[in-house]
Amino acid sequence: MPSGSAKIALLYGTIGGLGDVGKFAVIHAFTQLEPSDIRVVALSAEATEGSGLGLEIDVKVDAAAEHESFKHAIENLDVKKVDVESDGAEGEIAAAINGVDAVVACIGNRQPSMARWLAVGARKIVAAMKSKSIERLVILSSMGIGEDFVSRLNPISLLWSGMLWTVLRSARKDLYDLEASVEGSGLDYLIVRPMGIDPGCAKQGKWKLLQSAEDGKLEFTISKSDVALFLVEQALEPTLQKTAVTIGSEPK
Repeated sequence: MPSGSAKIALLYGTIGGLGDVGKFAVIHAFTQLEPSDIRVVALSAEATEGSGLGLEIDVKVDAAAEHESFKHAIENLDVKKVDVESDGAEGEIAAAINGVDAVVACIGNRQPSMARWLAVGARKIVAAMKSKSIERLVILSSMGIGEDFVSRLNPISLLWSGMLWTVLRSARKDLYDLEASVEGSGLDYLIVRPMGIDPGCAKQGKWKLLQSAEDGKLEFTISKSDVALFLVEQALEPTLQKTAVTIGSEPK
């Protein structure tokens, strides 16, 4: 799927760190493709998260420039707002993504005290894609879910794992259900499990992937922009198919 002829849909949650990665994906796609080749869907549970497009990004490095880049992209792209919990959400998503070659989905969140709709969103996205015969899905999940090959000897990784089993039990279940929906979809999927997406982490334009225990270690944090760039690249020119990877920065 050469990027010069590809059409892509970018689905992002309006609130939360995972959604921020989707907003950076919009920025990256806008710099690589013609606006007519990009569809954007902003998703939220409107009863608790509101109906806005979520134009803010939680980022600390070059914040003003990144916000301006996202705002400029949104103003020049076809953007659809969808209430993910509505009865008509699947149809609205299907109409918005009709005709694209690939979908990038960065939905929901893994933060405390926030709405949990990753699994619901994933099911509706998968169904919408199937209704329009779209095969390629690149979707964000999280480290700590499934076989992520992250060493639990790292104190921070151990803490995160403990949080997923305690204060973030609802997020853990939501993420596992998301992955199950995608893995059983029959689509050409890639599940991407990021390490900590730190708002203060500067983008490097590179990353390291874990696909086995032999792949070594990762830094605990990676920039939202770098994760987003990887997602867009894998949507436009797939090299990893029907699998899951963990993404982070090279150890220092």
